[in-house]
Amino acid sequence: MSAEPVMTLWLSASALLWVLALGGIFLLLPRWTRSGLAFAVSVRPGFLATPRGREILKRYRRGVLIATLLTGAGWVAVVELAPHLIGGAHLLLLPELAAFTAVYLRARRASLPHAVVHAAPPPAVPGRIPLPGGWLGQTAPFALLAGASAWILSRMGSLPERIPIHYGTDLEADRWVAPTWPHLLGLPLVGVATCGAILLMSWAMSRSTRAATDARQGEMLRLTLRILLGSSLMVAGLFGGVSLLALRGAEQLDPLVLVAIILVPEAAGLVLLIWVLLRFSRLRSSSQVAVGDRTDDRFWKAGLVYFNPDDPTLFVEKRFGIGYTMNMARPASWWLLGALVLFPLLVVLLLELLG
Repeated sequence: MSAEPVMTLWLSASALLWVLALGGIFLLLPRWTRSGLAFAVSVRPGFLATPRGREILKRYRRGVLIATLLTGAGWVAVVELAPHLIGGAHLLLLPELAAFTAVYLRARRASLPHAVVHAAPPPAVPGRIPLPGGWLGQTAPFALLAGASAWILSRMGSLPERIPIHYGTDLEADRWVAPTWPHLLGLPLVGVATCGAILLMSWAMSRSTRAATDARQGEMLRLTLRILLGSSLMVAGLFGGVSLLALRGAEQLDPLVLVAIILVPEAAGLVLLIWVLLRFSRLRSSSQVAVGDRTDDRFWKAGLVYFNPDDPTLFVEKRFGIGYTMNMARPASWWLLGALVLFPLLVVLLLELLG
């Protein structure tokens, strides 16, 4: 099977799917906002059902559709006019996200004149819930990576003097190295660092998120923690699977092997995304949502960044979107963000020095 058509089809189809998926998500986000909030502004419950609210919502949705269509036009231009750039088609998601953010900010400005003050929120109290799957489930990604590493080490003695560690878009090997452990175990170790960062985030979220006051809030946190565990498993599967490619020693990859190793985790990511959206939609429609989100408007920057030095919790529910955001007034939030970035980066730098 020829590699080039398979790669072109995969890269172009994958980019288009994510472009459309993001557009669909941003179209639905206003429907999933808590009662008493409109584009991260505290408003009277039912504001979006008023004539003015419907007008703001209509303009927002029109803006999202236009941004999605323009991004789709950019995708068509790449596929038809510059197929050699198809490898960077996923970069179209960046201007699409920027356009969505601009559309959101415009809707937020239109909602600000209708802001109201909700009842004073109760004092913030951090809650604690167990991690999904317990520590056995949380260590599953590391077990996958450890298994891949053990298999690689068991084959080191039978490997040739040079092995491929990188393939181009044509699936031809373009970088060969000696089979030393830094080269062979580089990807599993980066995977361990990435999964470790995700586990740290999950642990902090399970220990320092506002205590739930209703069933919806508790289920939201559990759902978010399951998402993080699923993401960690996908990272482990991808990094562990790709690391095994070096053992094949092939000058050119079989496209079917690439499908099995890379496309399966990506498809799993899309399935996870759809599952999350369906679960959240059912959760939102089946619960009595309290007015507001127990935070004060003045602590939100553009409705996206939460900054409250008097709030002891590290995580609060997003005002626009799904999931949680950090309280950036807490030093621990910056330490946590630094760890998420530095863990994988330090492993990469160390392996480069050793290699």
